[in-house]
Amino acid sequence: MPWARTVAFSIEGTLVSRLDPAAASTRTAWGGCVADAATTEGRGCPVDALLAIADRDRETSPVVVETSPPGPLLGCVRYEPPRTEPDETVQWLRPPQDLRDCFSDMAVAVTVSATGRIVAVDLALSGP
Repeated sequence: MPWARTVAFSIEGTLVSRLDPAAASTRTAWGGCVADAATTEGRGCPVDALLAIADRDRETSPVVVETSPPGPLLGCVRYEPPRTEPDETVQWLRPPQDLRDCFSDMAVAVTVSATGRIVAVDLALSGP
């Protein structure tokens, strides 16, 4: 799926960076933390959206694609889905239901424009 001209990367709804298509195509662009934060849900910064997916993308623990947001809890923390424009759609990449607990639950929300381009990626992690 192609990138939009600018892709917003956020963690739990807080903007971390804006990426152009060249940057969005690099692995290193998807690590970060909210400004002035040392941790995110008990994990040291930077946290990495691609690593969160890769940890789940295995035969024994595949990524599940969902069209409805988690909620109202993601693991043990309150979850607010990303805000979108009326013509945008969101899909969530998550671990299988039986592997969602207070520490390992996560969601990567991928927002796609009406023209089929990725405009935003939001990482949400559950923590203790």
